[in-house]
This record gives sequence, C-alpha cells and structure tokens, in this order.
Amino acid sequence: MMLGNQSIAMSQKPLIIEVKVKPNARISQLSQEESGQWLAQIKSLPVDGKANSELIGLVAKHFACRKAAVSIKTGSAGRVKLVKIEAPYEIRAQCG
Repeated sequence: MMLGNQSIAMSQKPLIIEVKVKPNARISQLSQEESGQWLAQIKSLPVDGKANSELIGLVAKHFACRKAAVSIKTGSAGRVKLVKIEAPYEIRAQCG
C-alpha cells in the first residue's frame, strides 16, 4: 500500500530494535537516524517506569500495533533498550 511517498506493508515476524532514550524532552517522538539507530525523545522522567510506559506507547503508535505487542527485552533501567514488537505491525519505507 502507498501513502504519499511512503510504502506501508504489514509484517508477520517479530522485530527487535535498539532504542536510545532521551527522557525529559519537550516533545515525545520516535525517529530513526541515518545510521539505523532509533532515538526516542520522551516527555516523562525516568521515575516509577513512566518513561518506559511512554516509550511502549510511542513504539506502538509508530508501528501501528497494540501496546500489548510491544515489550522491553533488555535495558529497562538504562538509556539504551532492546524493544521487541510482536507481529503484526506496519513497516513504513520511503519511496523515491
């Protein structure tokens, strides 16, 4: 399926991404740098799991899946985390 200059496909395999988290940001956003590294800017402070909860919601929104399909595999107390996304989820690719 095409949306603007993006191609969208549904994947049926689990995906694990490495995400560098920057808490206490002005806005919450998830982006992928040219190096392939994922960067999550989170409004919440890393207190009582609030930043992790916000990260899960942000990843679920980006990949168009349920929050229950997203989990933090490693790094729950650190800035660099491995996040697992269960299938199905959307993969967006730039075209042209």
